[in-house]
Amino acid sequence: MPPSLDGSRILTEEPDLVIGHLVGHVTGDVMQRLFDVQHRFSEGKPHLFLIVHVRHVADVTSEARRVVIDAPKVKVPAIPILGCSFVGASFHVRVLGTMVFRAARLLGGANTFPVRYDDTENEARAWIDNLRRELRRPR
Repeated sequence: MPPSLDGSRILTEEPDLVIGHLVGHVTGDVMQRLFDVQHRFSEGKPHLFLIVHVRHVADVTSEARRVVIDAPKVKVPAIPILGCSFVGASFHVRVLGTMVFRAARLLGGANTFPVRYDDTENEARAWIDNLRRELRRPR
């Protein structure tokens, strides 16, 4: 059974995929528990990819946004995230997400990795599969 995060949940798939389903009022506690599961799953892995379903998010608290910015600083060593797709994001969530990731990059708390917005999980998985192929391609 996936860990419950007050209606939200997080799933992991080998070898390197974390799938979050955020629902309703996303608090700092919910985001911290999500990061904790992600961190445990990342042990021994060279990198991760993320898919985050946000279609059913009502709001994200400032505390939750701070966790997104600060969590990579706390969990050392941080496992590189090589791509993140947000699925089902409204215009408001896209704007908010873009602002949070920019702030995280400026404050030095997050990896610089590709972020995109998809309408479906299938689109997100296809993009991540392409990133994996690029990663395996000889340089």
